[in-house]
Amino acid sequence: MMTKTSWFKSAAAGGLLLASSAIVNAQGIGLLPTETAEVRESDWVDITAGAVFSDRQQFYGARDTFSLMPECRLFVDLGVVNRDSFDTDLGAQAGMIYAIPLETEFDNAVRASLYGSTGDQIGEFGGTLSWLVSYQPLENGVIFYGGLGVELDHKSFKQRIADVMVIDPITGAEAAQSVIEPSSTSSRIYPLLNVGALMPVFEHVNIFAEFAYTENWWIGVGLRVR
Repeated sequence: MMTKTSWFKSAAAGGLLLASSAIVNAQGIGLLPTETAEVRESDWVDITAGAVFSDRQQFYGARDTFSLMPECRLFVDLGVVNRDSFDTDLGAQAGMIYAIPLETEFDNAVRASLYGSTGDQIGEFGGTLSWLVSYQPLENGVIFYGGLGVELDHKSFKQRIADVMVIDPITGAEAAQSVIEPSSTSSRIYPLLNVGALMPVFEHVNIFAEFAYTENWWIGVGLRVR
């Protein structure tokens, strides 16, 4: 992990303040809800840059994770969400991880987060609650981790004009036609499953790859400075 510095503390505080104001205004979605679950020293910070992909949505952003105390750390994500056929929107997420010191080979933690986004076409907010487990079986420092929990997601689809292809029943020719899609909302609870691995490449620099399933399958990749 990185040595504690006033710059990192300022970054953590500023990121938390910015994400808190964003959450109040329902501003985002973040990186995958998975992390290592170990107990840490207070005031240590991780900086993560990554991307999350599904077949219809992508998120590109950064995460600032700050250890408030050995068992408790706070995190914030900031970035952009890109949905197919819609505009790119600002994204953010904020939450907490609480490490549970159980007498097992595995590190255990509980993780909770809130996220949201408001765009020209879709407004979305929700939260996750999951149990995390991590394990370091290899001498090269690779950590395997996973999580199991639930996600509550609410989407608001705004009224918009969309072009659809229609077929003339007589000639069979295709033509574009503009239609009005009415506003609607959708609220659902999904099961949440995550697995991932964190591998060191330099003294404080790690790369990671993660897979998750909620409503869809997701892939997350990135770089983490610890």
